Amino acid sequence: MLAGYDATVTGKVVDDKNKGLAAADVIIARMDAPPNANPQPTLRTTSDKEGSFEFKGLSEGSYLVCARILGSNFLDSCAWPSSPLLAVADKQVISNYVVVLETGKELIADVADAGEVLETRGNVTGAATFMFGVWAPNGEWHPARMTSRTRKARQYLLVVPFDKPIKIKAYAHKLNVEDETAKKLKREDPPVAFQEAKASATASSPKRLRFTIRNYEP
Repeated sequence: MLAGYDATVTGKVVDDKNKGLAAADVIIARMDAPPNANPQPTLRTTSDKEGSFEFKGLSEGSYLVCARILGSNFLDSCAWPSSPLLAVADKQVISNYVVVLETGKELIADVADAGEVLETRGNVTGAATFMFGVWAPNGEWHPARMTSRTRKARQYLLVVPFDKPIKIKAYAHKLNVEDETAKKLKREDPPVAFQEAKASATASSPKRLRFTIRNYEP
């Protein structure tokens, strides 16, 4: 172990009912490294069946410790952090650090592409592209992740916080795309404001948006 890299953090990933979450992607990243210092690498591990994790070989500093479970309805706490940074001292052993993953609202975008435009025009120079995501209140852009893909359809998923105002936006480049009202997407269209209360009757149901790719527009 390198001198000065001898601190340890152990902990557990849990849900909001304190149940351990297995197979979470757990990340620790130093946020205060001096500009000219050798950077502490971002480390990753996977929580075990009880939700436990461990990081060794850490230097003194302030760290973001976060987790995510892709494909679930849990918020990505790396993208939507809610806990303060963790202060780690030289040679310190921190035990029982808890990362809580809260449930969020699922936003799903279904994209129909009967003409296989993205398949034929998406892998060339100046490619046609479709992107879906949200703007957070702090101005950060959070892109959705593609969860399924065929030649004629794609689906995107993003889990966003409850009780927080966000703005939904879909972008199309070199594509004629219509939303479910048959309105053509334009780059200058304003994002759509959205906020859902955790206590609402529809909180557990995903919000689905549907788009149709009509043709390629060079």
